[in-house]
Amino acid sequence: MENIIFKSDNESSYFLQEHSPAICIWHWLTFAFITAILITVLLNSTFFNQRANVVVVQDQLKSKGVIVTDDQAFAVTREYEDKLWGVHKWIGFGVVLSENKKAAGLVSGMISGKTGLK
Repeated sequence: MENIIFKSDNESSYFLQEHSPAICIWHWLTFAFITAILITVLLNSTFFNQRANVVVVQDQLKSKGVIVTDDQAFAVTREYEDKLWGVHKWIGFGVVLSENKKAAGLVSGMISGKTGLK
């Protein structure tokens, strides 16, 4: 089998070059934020699905001697889904902060209630 050479020996691959610590930290933070966002979407669409968990909530409460309606159980499942979307939102703020200094100022203004937008 032939050896395939993509670059000449005197050129080094961009991926093998040394990068500054700041670039490495930015890269891995961005990777972690994007991965966390994808995980929250996956969890919310599977394990924390409201309609699928109504029966689970009712069964758990029934085993404790409490009978709840579908609407009451749906409200409980909705609360957990909302909490996970809240985590998703904060992770999204982290992505914005890690990507852009101007956007970081906008997000911090949104959190404090002063966006600076007119």
